[in-house]
Amino acid sequence: MIFNKDGNGAQELKDRIGFIYKSNSFENLITYLDLGKSNIIQVIGKGVYDCAEAHYLSDNYNVVTVAPVGDEPDAHPEYKILDELVRKIQVPLALYAYTQYAPNNDLSHSESGRHMIVTADEKSAFEWMINKSDKSLLNLVHRFTDLLIDFLDANIDEKVTVEGKESNLIPWRDSDAIKEIRSLFIKSSREFDREFSIDGSRRVFIAVIPFMRRIQENILRPILGEDRYQALITGITSGDLNADNKELLSLIQPALAMLTMSNACLGLHAQVLPDGVFSNYVTLTIDSKNSTLKADRIELSANLKKMGDEALGKLKERLIKLKAVASGNVYTPRDKFSGIKKNEKFIRL
Repeated sequence: MIFNKDGNGAQELKDRIGFIYKSNSFENLITYLDLGKSNIIQVIGKGVYDCAEAHYLSDNYNVVTVAPVGDEPDAHPEYKILDELVRKIQVPLALYAYTQYAPNNDLSHSESGRHMIVTADEKSAFEWMINKSDKSLLNLVHRFTDLLIDFLDANIDEKVTVEGKESNLIPWRDSDAIKEIRSLFIKSSREFDREFSIDGSRRVFIAVIPFMRRIQENILRPILGEDRYQALITGITSGDLNADNKELLSLIQPALAMLTMSNACLGLHAQVLPDGVFSNYVTLTIDSKNSTLKADRIELSANLKKMGDEALGKLKERLIKLKAVASGNVYTPRDKFSGIKKNEKFIRL
């Protein structure tokens, strides 16, 4: 576990999330910390987590080193990076654990059932206050997870030499998430944000990668054809795209983003996505997400699919033009208004 070194777990939790009391029993949170660990590993991978945990449990964690003298380099600059990695993991992990622990801690659990805790000095918060706190805690989990991923990205090429052999300090580049991104037509949250706003969240970007992969493989690959598909992947990986492929990529990305979110908004839990994609409704009496939320998500999915299909249509049109030009033929754009008769009351485009 990445907490409770030297039996100091309660103080560590207090240091990471300052609003809780140090008197909170660390033992009561252990099970929930395991849930937090599982949640973090889903995002950053087991290799990165194990790297941080191994450093935390070693004698090198938070070690006080002598400052370099003159031009003499720090003997182990990697320790400070790994110290920070541990802290960057501990915060969202602890916050997530607390989001799972707090609802049960709000009540007393006796042999006669669950009871609300009320004392002479304190009384239970109103439900709307609890709901607001729950939402705030979840947002903090997401924001600190994004900070963790930013930290991993910033240190992805840091090296360490052990017994004369150089390797990556943190195995982030070898994680499943990074491996998946290498062969995608959208390679960053910034690129995705240009087509569909996810608030620049790397966490959300990583969450939708499986949906992107399926859209790219099952829809875009057959449309592009194997030769052009492989040429695009090679060009993106090497950073050497010709003019035609750059234009194709500019048509591919909006289609990929829209169709990805069309699938993701049905396949992902609403709380995984940023505020603004879905609205959670909380009343004074019950915590609900609105009885029409499912219908809203279905409607949003359908609208995104329509936009994605329209973008696919532009891509197909461009491919037809490229094929015609390559064959030496004159390309004539399809007129979608052709064949319409003036006396017809209804038309379908």
